[in-house]
Amino acid sequence: MNGPAVRLAARVTLVVAALFILFAARMVVGAQDELRRAARLRAAGDVEGAVVHYRRAARLYVPGSPHVTEALGALATIARDAETAGASARALAAWRSVHAAVLASRSFYVPHEAALAEADARIAALTAAEPPAVDAARPVGVREAAYRRALARAADADPARLAVFLLLAGFAAWVGGALVLFLRGFDRESRPQGLLLRRYGFVMIGGFVAFVAGLSLA
Repeated sequence: MNGPAVRLAARVTLVVAALFILFAARMVVGAQDELRRAARLRAAGDVEGAVVHYRRAARLYVPGSPHVTEALGALATIARDAETAGASARALAAWRSVHAAVLASRSFYVPHEAALAEADARIAALTAAEPPAVDAARPVGVREAAYRRALARAADADPARLAVFLLLAGFAAWVGGALVLFLRGFDRESRPQGLLLRRYGFVMIGGFVAFVAGLSLA
């Protein structure tokens, strides 16, 4: 790969990275908007409607974003308050929203594991306490244990971890190599720096291949 081609590839890569950053920013803004809508509905007494928007906010996961934590906390508060008031259907809807939101944002790790553990425990307890359509003869404790095992299996059914790792590591290498080439791969007269060009050119190409492989396996 010659110098101009490397420079072009580096520029294209940085444009792609900028688009990813814009997409992440859009998710953060979307989560903020969903939180505002949820707060308005909750203040107006429409708790069921608020749960919907809190769930949407919690699903717009960006690592480090405080909005997901806020949304999950609000859902947990609604669920606990509903349990105290004896509104098991509302409590289940809120806890199930926590469960779904956390699992939707997992990759090679599960974020907010404590929130997921509490939600699954309460889902199992509340579901087991309802009059069952089948297996009515089984004790509540036995039914609760069965529900918890089912929820645990759902949590363990992660996406292909190797695929996610390849995707993320490949993207980091692809963008990182391109950034080094763009900033240091050429001197002030635009002459290519041979060693850097070869070294980070391979990093950029290898990262792109790993990124595409991760996408295909995910």
